[in-house]
Amino acid sequence: MKRSMILLALGLCVTHTLLAQSSSWKIRYKIFLPGNENFSIQYKTGVESTEETTGYITDGNDIKSTVTSIKIKDLGKKFDYNTYGTFKGRSYLYADVLQSADKSKLIIHFWPIKNYDAAQRHATKKDSLSADSAAITFNGLIENNTFYFNLNKREYLYLNSAAWHAGPLTMPFKVYLGSRDKVHTNNVAADINAGLYIGQKWGKKGFVDMPAEKDGKSHEGFVSLNGIIGFSKISVAKTDNINDNTNEGSVLGFSPGIGLGLHYDSFVFFLAGGIDIPISNSIAENWRYKNQPWLGFGLGFSIFK
Repeated sequence: MKRSMILLALGLCVTHTLLAQSSSWKIRYKIFLPGNENFSIQYKTGVESTEETTGYITDGNDIKSTVTSIKIKDLGKKFDYNTYGTFKGRSYLYADVLQSADKSKLIIHFWPIKNYDAAQRHATKKDSLSADSAAITFNGLIENNTFYFNLNKREYLYLNSAAWHAGPLTMPFKVYLGSRDKVHTNNVAADINAGLYIGQKWGKKGFVDMPAEKDGKSHEGFVSLNGIIGFSKISVAKTDNINDNTNEGSVLGFSPGIGLGLHYDSFVFFLAGGIDIPISNSIAENWRYKNQPWLGFGLGFSIFK
């Protein structure tokens, strides 16, 4: 028991690649309408442009022309979503976001409506717009306008987000919760293993304008649910069999399972469970932990984030 606790403690302290170098896709942010008390959605129509005007000056017999440049910029203003039928009845919309180069704004790129059912959810019975018209109006609105949040200095704007993610996985220590002989339980194994995980994560990401920082700053916290597919080296000794009159050696094992991840910025804590299925039955036929559930723990840290 003492040996098991020591190995388990070491497993929790080892920094490895578990969920550390993950890849995410289909990231979506939930934008509540019309924002919140401190951060309201702003918008402006069009983009900044320059208009040139030509004037003429008479100097004796010469006529000289001068060119004057006038910058035209539509100032942002608070977006009143209730005035647009496509937004009525909606508490939130999905979007991609990007912090501006000067850190002062969080640009919102709303997802367009692609089908009749989605359009119908944006229209209410009181609207004169049909579902198809609502889709056209909404998509035109987001294409022809720029939406954004003004970021207050030193005050975080938190957005709900979700994404799919995947990456490499290693579980340096496993605790077998059961055994085929019902006697040797809670055994700790430290065999070599490698695999992959894929899953979805949900949480919040905060954006802020820090005056002392050159670039925009953000923090994120997520919970993830993942499926695991891996392979393990299984060391089988005579003392690990339910029958001592059997072979011993190392075999390859298939290790499916599920895992729960807690993520904060570059740090990851991972709890996983699964079973080890020996591929070679000639050696592991009587292995006491064959197809028995195990529990694994791990810590991860991404140095590339």
